[in-house]
Amino acid sequence: MSENTTNKIKELQMQLGDMQQDRRDRVCTISGVAEQWLLQEKLTVKQSTYAKYRTNLDIHILPQLGTLQVTDLNSMMVNTYIEYLKEDGRSDGKGGLSAKYVRDLYTILKGIVRYAELEYSLPNSIKNCRIPPKGEGKSIALSRRDQRKLEDYVREDLGDVKKLGILLCLYTGLRIGEICALQWKHIHLDTGVLEICRTVQRIQNPIRDGYPKTFLITGPPKSKASLRAVPIPAFLHDILEKHKRTEDSEAYFLTGRADRLIEPRNYQYHFKNYMKELHMEWIHFHTLRHTFATRAIESGMDMKSLSEMLGHAGVGITMDRYVHSSVEEKKRQIERMCM
Repeated sequence: MSENTTNKIKELQMQLGDMQQDRRDRVCTISGVAEQWLLQEKLTVKQSTYAKYRTNLDIHILPQLGTLQVTDLNSMMVNTYIEYLKEDGRSDGKGGLSAKYVRDLYTILKGIVRYAELEYSLPNSIKNCRIPPKGEGKSIALSRRDQRKLEDYVREDLGDVKKLGILLCLYTGLRIGEICALQWKHIHLDTGVLEICRTVQRIQNPIRDGYPKTFLITGPPKSKASLRAVPIPAFLHDILEKHKRTEDSEAYFLTGRADRLIEPRNYQYHFKNYMKELHMEWIHFHTLRHTFATRAIESGMDMKSLSEMLGHAGVGITMDRYVHSSVEEKKRQIERMCM
């Protein structure tokens, strides 16, 4: 190879290097890489997950970090950002975000930086961050007294399927989206189980201008483990039988119609009104699920069975999120130990 040819090759290599560096400078902002990462994630995640990523990027991550180069990020900067989210991160200016929310945002940011590392060989310098630990902000189950009060109230009118749905969730641990999507064809009274295979939720619309801000989707539950069969308590069997005789199998449980369901936020509204009528402190509907898990453990149910009934991927999730020993139960355990 002649010296002239060698010099031309070197010159082309230098030009290519300059072009690649210029491309990195243009696309390797947090904002630029985030869009590429999001397109990749869209191919593999559920529609609701993609919408959550899009919303969290637009509201929380890109306004604060979007113009920075990926190479500008370091653990100290991200730790400062995490502290900001915990103390003042709410978009309405009313304080900080929950530990889980902060962890979710960090997971997105970590995914963006990892994409830049693999796609552009950029250094990943956010491996030493202080994220909030799991388990912060656990929800509390209803006390036995409040549970009895709620049960007595809904049992007075079990002809109202919305109230019957409350009782059903208390004794099966269904999520609000699952009870709203439950159809009579999934209530198998002959075998005594509920088939949980659908959920409904309202999600943020990732397409902004000229479109509704949110829309309703119905589909499979949040994970494969959530596809499950849940036993129907015996005391509810006859009550459900009376309702099922008059219902179309395609009808939704809470409406009795095949062409209309109750979306979760509306069912939460009904639940809130029930709590007002009882003069009880307002709780989130999900507390019924926590209550079911807590009562199940107190009654001696094994963790494997409970985990499967709740639709968890593993027993550890059940222990961390849903099991809360009461003070009375702890006292009994201590006394038992001292015998």
